[in-house]
Amino acid sequence: MRRMAMVGHGDYAGAVRLIARGEPEPYFGMAYTLRTLEALFADRPYLVVSLNAAPGRERVGRGEAVGLPRGRLPAPVPETVAMVLWARRVVRELERFQPTHVLLRTGGILAWHVLRHCVARRISTLAIFANTFDDPDPKNRFVSRRVARLLNDPCVFLAGNHKHPATASMVRCGLDVRKAAAWDWPGARHPRDWPTKALAPEAAWSLLYVGAMSEAKGVGDLIDAVGLLRRRGRPVRLTAVGTGRDLEALRRRAAALPDGAVTFTGRVGNDEVFRMMRACSAVCVPSRHEFTEGMPMTLTEALASRTPVVASDHPVMAEALVDGTGLRFFRARAPASLAAAVEAVLGHPAEYSRLSASTAEAFARVECTTTFGDLVSRWRRSFEAAAAPARGRREPVAAGLHAHA
Repeated sequence: MRRMAMVGHGDYAGAVRLIARGEPEPYFGMAYTLRTLEALFADRPYLVVSLNAAPGRERVGRGEAVGLPRGRLPAPVPETVAMVLWARRVVRELERFQPTHVLLRTGGILAWHVLRHCVARRISTLAIFANTFDDPDPKNRFVSRRVARLLNDPCVFLAGNHKHPATASMVRCGLDVRKAAAWDWPGARHPRDWPTKALAPEAAWSLLYVGAMSEAKGVGDLIDAVGLLRRRGRPVRLTAVGTGRDLEALRRRAAALPDGAVTFTGRVGNDEVFRMMRACSAVCVPSRHEFTEGMPMTLTEALASRTPVVASDHPVMAEALVDGTGLRFFRARAPASLAAAVEAVLGHPAEYSRLSASTAEAFARVECTTTFGDLVSRWRRSFEAAAAPARGRREPVAAGLHAHA
């Protein structure tokens, strides 16, 4: 009997409960992902290791959901050692469950250890990432190259990544291009469905950030840029949507600014976030280079909303998009550069209207028709065909990066 396992970020059991209660999904694609996984897990034992869930175990249908967050270690323990210890805990769960098939949805050191386990035991594996393999840190590049080498093993069916730039980064690290597959969520909002926007000359400047409350995501740089703009007399305010481990430190940082300069909302449903994008002046995506972005959903949804974007020159975004087409770039980690980009967008109504009109062109540059579910379905058909060869020939393993465009 097939025994399915998945290792990934998020809280699978919590997401199942949230959707069952009819609550709004906090990020685009949650309900779709759960439906895809439900079809994959149907009528067979399964294990889900959730890397962001609270510690514990619970039954979900015929399966088991395990919350396995990173443990707290004494301060002197190096980051790499902490990650290796976490990875070993994940692998022990796989050893206990003994899956025949593994869906891997995390990268870095965790992916390296899970893939080593799967390759050693010849476990059929589908790897679906949402992060670039190009990292400025030499230690992380070392890991990425080892992950890519393992992904080339025949037991790995495909290696998908979110959008084309992140997928190409895997190939640069050594992944066989025939195994590379760019993917996206289906049914994404599109700029053709929304009117372009104009900026009233005297309007207050409202900035929106949506994502993890993290220094690596550049939230602190954004708060500092708001402070610079306020000191110049610019009528700017920032709304920051999301949660994360740096939230309280960021709140304290923002508290030094005038009242109303920064508002933290916590988690907000995806539909409401999109309405906020339509209502704000600009969406900010300030990720630092060390954050291994794939292609931020915040950026593509902002483009779909026809709202101009102020984005860092993170390699994934700079490779895929063009400055002045739907967005303005600034130097990552540079609040002064960020503030200047905001002024360039919001200080000139005609330029603002031009950027809003060109969001459709920017969106088209990163559009991808192959879906997460397409990759899962192809993998499922491959092992179902292998179990019943009389039904016909097995589908080819992969057709390469460009075939999945």
